[in-house]
Amino acid sequence: MARPNQYSKDLSPFLSTPRFPSYPSAHATVAGCAEVLLSYFFPEEVSEIKGRMELSAQSRLYAGVHFKVDNDEGLDLGRQIGEMVVKVLRTQNVKLR
Repeated sequence: MARPNQYSKDLSPFLSTPRFPSYPSAHATVAGCAEVLLSYFFPEEVSEIKGRMELSAQSRLYAGVHFKVDNDEGLDLGRQIGEMVVKVLRTQNVKLR
């Protein structure tokens, strides 16, 4: 699937957009993973962390780099990776405080 700016010559992205097909956003994947890890260490900030990470992923949509589905799938993928890391942290009894 082409990227958003490849559908119209009149659409000019804010950021340089690579000329390869659409796929889960790496930016959103990192945000999803960071959300889970930060929430593990700062449980009282879960809502704030989630909101900021979703905004981070959404920035790729506004930049014309990714479609919404790319960001949504990236967030989901990152959250799954984050859960795997947290599972290891729990087995090792790693806590911030």
